[in-house]
Amino acid sequence: MEEDSKAESIIANIDKADWAIKTGGKKPARLFRKIWLDVPGFQPWLKYDPAAPTKATCGFCNTSFKARLSTIKDHAITEIHLNNSGLEAPPPPSSFIIPPREESKEERKKAEAELKVLAMCTKLNISYKNVPVLVKDLNNIDSNGIWNDLKLGETKARNMIVNVIGEGSRDDLAAFLRNHYFCICIDESTDCSKEKALAIIVRYLGEDDKIKSEVWDLVKVFEEGKEAKATAGRLYECIENSFAKYNIPLANIYGCCFDGWQTMIGNLSSMLRSANRQHDYANMQKEMGIEQHKILNLSLTRWLSLESNVLRVLEQYPCLLRFSEEKSDDAVANQKKGIIIHKVQEEITKRYKNIVSYFMKREYLISTPAKNIDILNEQEYLRYMDFELGEEIREYFLTTTTDTEEFCTNIYNYLISLSYEMKERFKHFNNAVYESAMCLDPANALSVKFRDENPNIISTLIETFTKLINNVQLAIQIHEGWNNLLSIEIPTEFLATDSPVEEFWVYVRNFTEDDGSMPCEAMGEIALSILAMPHANADPERCFSAQNYVKTKNRNKMKVETVDGTLRSRETVKSTAQNDFIPTEKMIELTLRRRYYKNKFAKSRVS
Repeated sequence: MEEDSKAESIIANIDKADWAIKTGGKKPARLFRKIWLDVPGFQPWLKYDPAAPTKATCGFCNTSFKARLSTIKDHAITEIHLNNSGLEAPPPPSSFIIPPREESKEERKKAEAELKVLAMCTKLNISYKNVPVLVKDLNNIDSNGIWNDLKLGETKARNMIVNVIGEGSRDDLAAFLRNHYFCICIDESTDCSKEKALAIIVRYLGEDDKIKSEVWDLVKVFEEGKEAKATAGRLYECIENSFAKYNIPLANIYGCCFDGWQTMIGNLSSMLRSANRQHDYANMQKEMGIEQHKILNLSLTRWLSLESNVLRVLEQYPCLLRFSEEKSDDAVANQKKGIIIHKVQEEITKRYKNIVSYFMKREYLISTPAKNIDILNEQEYLRYMDFELGEEIREYFLTTTTDTEEFCTNIYNYLISLSYEMKERFKHFNNAVYESAMCLDPANALSVKFRDENPNIISTLIETFTKLINNVQLAIQIHEGWNNLLSIEIPTEFLATDSPVEEFWVYVRNFTEDDGSMPCEAMGEIALSILAMPHANADPERCFSAQNYVKTKNRNKMKVETVDGTLRSRETVKSTAQNDFIPTEKMIELTLRRRYYKNKFAKSRVS
């Protein structure tokens, strides 16, 4: 009995693929699996020897051999075994099929508890090495309950998070993306261990009518043992392979967002931004009556300057706090998660005209559309005497010999260059995507004046989004829906300025007449698809921030694949209502069948 319980203990506590234990040889020995005793073709003769858990015994031949399924099957059809068992012919292959194992309620509860513990570890960014410590503490707290049966080592925890929770949720997302249109945002970055990774974010309209952005994949750009560069071709290859692995057609992608442009002054205007921040901070110091001191840097010998640094920060604290709050508000606006694609054309036009108004006549700007403004037309320039200069500049000219005309000429040149670059980047205000998306603003959609000023805007929208509107019948339905929109009574809650624009179009799409018809269904559906297009590339940056949160300097040996699975798991846990993670049936099934190792999970994936 003691030997039998010892073998049972070995089998119960094993935490390696295929019940393998190392015996010092090149290949690991396999433990005997008692489920083989229930196989019809093995039942009469196969025996289990507790003293040799890595061996299988034949009762007819009185011999032992390796506990491998293939070895047992080979023995069953040998001539010696057939003679000893009294069989005239080998048993049919169907008699060697392992019967499905029925899991008990306790086993299912245990699997669900393991997944919930790992979801909590993912959410709180608990390292894999600390998972066994946490499980041990749970065992001590509840030694008689379900927690006492949990067995989560570092390797098992990592594989379950990456290959069950992470890959399980990715498979569910892949099943959706195979049959729906979606957009992608990509960007590449280098982490703290100098590994270059490509983040792929998918943006789509979910089944719950919510526009979502999710991490699809984190791809290692440079593969070990292969020569490659981070070229456009290599990045495209990474994207193509990532979706092909899950049988997702690239034809389903109708919008892309790439962060690869360089602005006017160096990369990301870094040369200009630093000076701007210092100037803004100096103005705020003057406004608040605080000494105009700069924030000190620590010297190489920190203790020499620590006191002066602390005193300087304390002195500047009120100004630093206010300055940070204002800059934080700007950053939130620039990286907004909300939908603003329908407002881009209007906002860019407003800012462009504001800049041009500093050096061009007001009458000309009012009577001329933004795309027709000729910034090189000197006849419409303001005279130097009409140029708006601040009080400080005027006082400066009273005390200096600087030539005012030369100064104004330099300003003209700068503003003209700024306006030109802005117009170039916005395609001379002929961007059909942003122009046609203006009609998706609820205020514009219900405005008779807007419709009169833009009579062909729906035709432009249909011609622009041919990927989504690919047949004549759908185009006709969209036209009819746009015309019927004015006859629908819209609740005031959807017309508030702070109301999400997607909620307005969900209501429009689902609006049903008394006869059961839905006059604006096609218009509402296409509007939601267009609103799902990305307006900025901030989502990959959020992914890299999460990556740095997971892969720290103390955990810099994590592979990109592990980080990718962890990020997918974190997103799955966070997307649940009130962060109350409930494992899916597929996740529980994979856990019960020990399919959380990469090679096994790949075989079980449904394409």
